[in-house]
Formats: sequence, C-alpha cells, structure tokens
Amino acid sequence: MLENDPPSVDEDVARLRLKLRHTDLSTLVEHGFLTWDHDENLVKKGPRFDAITPVLDLPNNHGGELPDEYL
Repeated sequence: MLENDPPSVDEDVARLRLKLRHTDLSTLVEHGFLTWDHDENLVKKGPRFDAITPVLDLPNNHGGELPDEYL
C-alpha cells in the first residue's frame, strides 16, 4: 500500500486493493486501456479505452447477463 492510500476498512478490502494494484490495473495499463500516474495515484482512460467500452456496457445493456454470443 502506498503511504497516501486511505486505510482499508478490513483485510478483504486490503487484499482487493493489492490485487487491483498489482494485477488488474497493470494489465489494463499494459494493453493501453488505462493510464496510471503512480505519483498522483490517479487512473485515467488510456488511448485504447474505446476498444473495451462495448464490453463495459454489456451488463447495463443486457440486464446484467452476457449475451449467448459472448459465452
């Protein structure tokens, strides 16, 4: 955890924060979907963000269910 991170509510939140920081965010940054300023602890849309927007909209557009063609 970085020194300017807010304290975690419990151990599960701390584990999730660590997983996001070291796995999920890094992968999304690596593929250009997000940018991550480590010094400011700030995440923004990356140059390829629009490529995943349809996937992000799927749950809202399909009542929380993935369409059969995505399974």
